[in-house]
Amino acid sequence: MIVHQLNNKCSDYRLIFENVSLYAGDKVILEHESFNITYNNIVILKGQIGSGKSTILKAVAGLQKLKQGNIYSYNKNNENAGAIYIHSQPELNFLTGYIKDELKLLGITDYSPFEKYLNKSVYELSGGALKKISLLMALHISNGRIILSDEPLDMLDDIEAESLSKVIIEYSKKTPFIIATHDKHFDDYADVLINL
Repeated sequence: MIVHQLNNKCSDYRLIFENVSLYAGDKVILEHESFNITYNNIVILKGQIGSGKSTILKAVAGLQKLKQGNIYSYNKNNENAGAIYIHSQPELNFLTGYIKDELKLLGITDYSPFEKYLNKSVYELSGGALKKISLLMALHISNGRIILSDEPLDMLDDIEAESLSKVIIEYSKKTPFIIATHDKHFDDYADVLINL
């Protein structure tokens, strides 16, 4: 793993790995890794498919057990930053069958960004639409928490990928993102690039 701190003026958020060992089954993803980064907007976990990006993202979210060590994430007030995890398979981001029910479950009352999807079933929407809805829902409930997005542009055509990347880049000015990806859409906007 190689960590590149691209923007040294970042100070609002910190991500700390202390002697982290992480496995996916028998595969070693990280072995005794330690680093401390600061960022404001975007951190990119970059690597080929199967390199462990998703496993690391899940570990940051607290969804993947560490073999050893600790991961800490702090906001500018030195408090636990909290996180919202957006799965790479968009249908797994939904607990109910309908978008309107999902919004109610999350306590989202402003339906305007979701208007054309409100009465739709999760199963009648494309992967691209579900990725966009997942992102918008996460942004509505983030409240200072970090958004962990696993392959946000996967399954999208070039036009959809460009559109969604612009949304993420714009919102990253207010809400921090850690993005696991193998493409280059966010490279020019990253505070930190972690190559696996």
